[in-house]
Amino acid sequence: MTAIAIAGAENERTELVAKLAAFAAYTWLLRVTTPAAVGTYAFVNPLVAVGLAWAVGDEPASPRTAAAAALVVCAMLLVREP
Repeated sequence: MTAIAIAGAENERTELVAKLAAFAAYTWLLRVTTPAAVGTYAFVNPLVAVGLAWAVGDEPASPRTAAAAALVVCAMLLVREP
C-alpha cells in the first residue's frame, strides 16, 4: 500500500469514529433533556470541529473565526432554557 492509501484509510477510520461519537452524544442528549436543548447541539458541533481542527489538526484560527464562534455561543445562551 502506498502512503497516500494508508493515510486515506486512517482518515476514514477517524471520520467514522467521530461520526459514531457524535451520534451517540446526540441520542444520549435526546434521552436526558428536552428537544429544544438538543437543538442547540447543531450549533455546538461545528464549534467543536473548529476547535479540534485548531488544536489537533494545526489549522489556523483567524479573528473572524473567533468572532463567529463567540456569536454562536451568545445565541445559544439566549436560546437556553431559563
